[in-house]
Amino acid sequence: MVRAAVIVALTALVGAGLAAAGPSGTIVSQHGSFRAVITKPSPVPVEQLHSWKVRLSSKSGRAVVHARIGIWGDMPAHGHGMPTKPRARELGAGRYSLDGMKFQMPGAWVVELRVASGKVRDVIRLRFTIP
Repeated sequence: MVRAAVIVALTALVGAGLAAAGPSGTIVSQHGSFRAVITKPSPVPVEQLHSWKVRLSSKSGRAVVHARIGIWGDMPAHGHGMPTKPRARELGAGRYSLDGMKFQMPGAWVVELRVASGKVRDVIRLRFTIP
């Protein structure tokens, strides 16, 4: 039973484009326009405001500066989103802080970063489970 749960969790991480080794990994956006390395607390806290860090690059590897990033979170099994409206803050050199992250309960979550840089728009989707 535990082995099956681990396999399911690893499959979900690989399917989302997130490296299975730790809280950080590279995720490719839906249409391949962007690459993101997301650093989040491990485990992700429940009922606590916190921030995530994102390093954003183009498909050619250049840092993406002055991007507009919308943050959307959802708990599909429960039909509700995050209780906050997180904001992205540019730190420079393609690095951003996602401030105001908060999850009200454990379970399966989806966070989307809707990224716009110049005329390029794409979505970075991260699926994860809070134990």
